[in-house]
Amino acid sequence: MASSNSSNVWRNIPSERLFWLAGGSGSSSSAQKVIEAQGRSCGTVLCLEELDAAAHLRLSLPFFADSLLGAVHLYGPLGIDTILDFCTYLRTTMQEVDPKDFVCLTCSRRPGAVPNSLLLLGAFLILEQKWSAEEVACLLNQEGGRISPVELRFPTPFTAKPHFTADSLSLEDCLRGLETAVTKGWLDRSQEKERRATAAAFDAVPVFSVALDSPNFEHMASIRFWIAADPVTTVEDSSKRPDPIRKCPTAHVLTTDSPSTISTNPDSFFSIPKSVSDPGATLSPMSARSMHSIVCLYKSLSHIHTMDDDGMPSATPKQVWRQRAKHLERKLGQPRAGFFAEKPAVLPTKVHKTDGTQSVQRPADLPAFANFLKDELGCSLLVRGNHGNERGLPAGGSYQDFFQRWGVKQLDVPFADGTAPPSRLVSDLIAAVETLLKDISTKEEEKQVKKHHSGHYSVVVHCKSGLGRSMSLLAALAVALCPGLTAGAFFGWARLVRPACLQTPPQERFLRSLDEERDAVCSCLFACFGKPRTQMSGKHLLGRTQQKL
Repeated sequence: MASSNSSNVWRNIPSERLFWLAGGSGSSSSAQKVIEAQGRSCGTVLCLEELDAAAHLRLSLPFFADSLLGAVHLYGPLGIDTILDFCTYLRTTMQEVDPKDFVCLTCSRRPGAVPNSLLLLGAFLILEQKWSAEEVACLLNQEGGRISPVELRFPTPFTAKPHFTADSLSLEDCLRGLETAVTKGWLDRSQEKERRATAAAFDAVPVFSVALDSPNFEHMASIRFWIAADPVTTVEDSSKRPDPIRKCPTAHVLTTDSPSTISTNPDSFFSIPKSVSDPGATLSPMSARSMHSIVCLYKSLSHIHTMDDDGMPSATPKQVWRQRAKHLERKLGQPRAGFFAEKPAVLPTKVHKTDGTQSVQRPADLPAFANFLKDELGCSLLVRGNHGNERGLPAGGSYQDFFQRWGVKQLDVPFADGTAPPSRLVSDLIAAVETLLKDISTKEEEKQVKKHHSGHYSVVVHCKSGLGRSMSLLAALAVALCPGLTAGAFFGWARLVRPACLQTPPQERFLRSLDEERDAVCSCLFACFGKPRTQMSGKHLLGRTQQKL
C-alpha cells in the first residue's frame, strides 16, 4: 500500500464481497488501484457522490431549501428513504456482479461524505445481510487507515457552520437506532410506499409503536406514535374551520363548551385534560378495577415496571419519569426545566413549493386533515407542542379546538420553540398516554368482534414544523414505554425517520440526559421495591464479526 495516497482510508469485508474506500476525489480509477493493491478483483465501483440512489451523499428535505438546512445538507445524516433506496440498489448490483468479484463503494473525504457513506454501508449490512449494529461498529476499528472521531458525528441542524457538542449524534447512534427499529418492528418495508406518500401529502410519519400485550386479546393490539407538523401549515386552506355535520340527532360531537368534553368518570379516557398548561386541569385517579385490567400492559412496557405481591404495577411510566427528573435536579443543583431553557436562534419555517413541482396533492383544508386522522390513522389523541399564535403560522394561528369538535381528542403541552420540554409537561403527557392505554385495553377486551381499525390505534404529536419539540416529547414517551430502549438509539432512529429533527443543543442535551442517570435511577427504584437489579453483561459479540472478516 505504499503507493496509495496516505489520506485514503478503507475497510475490507471479504465475507460480503464489499470494499469501502474514502480518499482523494472518490473516483473509480483511484478505487481500482487501491483494491487491486489488496489482491482483490473489483467487479464494479460505485461513486456514492455521483449516485442518485445514494442521493449524492447530501441531505435534502421537501419543505426546506438546502440553504436553510445549513451544515447538515452536507453532513447529514441521510434519511431513511435514501437508505432504503440505496440498499435496494446495492442488492441488485451485487446480484449482477460475478460472485468472485468485489463491489467497491467510494467517496471523497469532503465534510459529511465519510459518515454518510459508512451509514449507507452499515445500513445495508443490517437490513440486507442481518448484521448487528455492534458488528458493524467493529468495522470502524479495523486496519485500513484511521477515521477521525469528528468524521463519525453529525452536527446540529439549521446551523450555517457545523456545530458539534458532546451530545451530538454519532454514526453508532444511527446504526443502533436502525437495528432497534428493525427489531421492534418500527420499520415495516412492506408499507414503504404508503409511508412515503403520507409523509409527502400530510407531513406526518410513524416513529415507534407499543404493543398492548394481554392474554385476553384474540389478536395483538398496538398503538403507533406519529410525528407531524401543525396541520394548519400542511393544508392548502387553513381558514376553513367549520363544525362537523351531524349525521343523526343522537350523534354526540365533542365541543369545548360542552361539560361532557372532560368526563368525571375515572374509567373514561375523557378524563384527560384538554391542556396541561391549565393549572386546574388534573387527571382522574385510576380505580382498582381499571388498574387490574391493565396489569398485563406494564409487564411489557419497561424493564423497571415490576409487580407487587397483589399483582399491581409497582412503577408506571409516569413514576419512572418523575424519579429521573428528580434525580437529575439533585445532581445538577437546578430545576430541570431551567437547565434546558436556553434560548435558541430563530428556527426556519417550512415552505411549500409554489412552482407546481410538488407531485403529491396536499389535503385541501382542516376537515380533510381531520378525516385523515380519524379514518386513516385511527387517531386516539392529538398532542400539540406549539403555542397557538407563534410566528410562522398562517393567518388565524393554530387550529384551537377544531379537532376536538371533529371528534379527535386534543392535549396541549405548549413550550418555547427550540427548547426542551419541561419535566412537568412530560410527566402530564406520559400520564395522559397511560390513561389512553387503559382505555384502549378496555375497548379491546369488550369489543373483540368489532375492532377499531383492526386493533391499531395512534397518537399524533406535533409542533409548528414537527421537528424539535414534538420529537423531544416522543423521545420521552419512547424511553418510558419501550423495554430496554436507550435514548441514544432513539436519537439515531429519530434523525433517520425524521431528518433534521431535534434542532438545537438543548434538545440534544435533553435526549442524552434520558440515558445518563438511567442505571442509577433504575437501581434506586428496584431498591425501593426490595427487588435486586440484574446487571447487564458487557460482553461484545466479536465471534461472528471475526468470522466474517
